[in-house]
Amino acid sequence: MIQNVDRDVTLYMKHKIIMHKVGFLIFVFAILNTSSGNVQARDVVESKAEFIQKVAGKKITDAKLNTWMIAQPNGQIRGKFKGINIKGRWDWNGKYWCRSARIGLLSLPDECQQIALNGKTLILTRKKGNGTTHSYQLN
Repeated sequence: MIQNVDRDVTLYMKHKIIMHKVGFLIFVFAILNTSSGNVQARDVVESKAEFIQKVAGKKITDAKLNTWMIAQPNGQIRGKFKGINIKGRWDWNGKYWCRSARIGLLSLPDECQQIALNGKTLILTRKKGNGTTHSYQLN
């Protein structure tokens, strides 16, 4: 029985370390196609009502990362990152989309991000519009 507990703890710690690295690299929303700087103001989603109308309930995808997510109008987030469940909550604060999420067992740091649209491309800029950007397809 002790061997099973040791094995389970070891597997959990390995999973936690891997998920921490994955979370840091991926949900920074800054892997591949990353740049820094602000999004043009004309494209920026300015309110919760606008976000719900234009983004909520639609699938946000990144085929390169085999990732998808849906931010539901009720504040729930669900999706997959390389087959691992993404779950969380979102809300709107001022001009920013704020999320609290998990990938598998890994809790991601809460963060508020600037959202902009260019056709069917969703452009997310971390750190309230002052961080790195990443583009997703909006389906």
